Amino acid sequence: MSVGVNVLVGKYYGGQKAKDVSETVHTAIATSLLSGLFLVILGICAARPLLRLMGTPDDVLDQAALYMRIYFLGMPVLMAYNFGAAILRAVGDTRRPLYFLLAAGW
Repeated sequence: MSVGVNVLVGKYYGGQKAKDVSETVHTAIATSLLSGLFLVILGICAARPLLRLMGTPDDVLDQAALYMRIYFLGMPVLMAYNFGAAILRAVGDTRRPLYFLLAAGW
């Protein structure tokens, strides 16, 4: 989805349609946060059933479910980064997404 946002923002930015860029950016940020929250809820509820479906051994199932839940808690931030980086790249700023990624991995 963030690639689609990248395309739209790039198209509107290149066409100097500031209102369309603004609407696309605001919609993208709202979509990223809402879908991130949806994934948190889905991940917390579905962690154990998904692990059982994959055949996770019972002796590590509790720890694996905890790991998945912790991972899914980060989805809103991950979604916001992906959408934000796509928007910045669409307007020609490729350095700031790299700096944010470097800071997050530090």
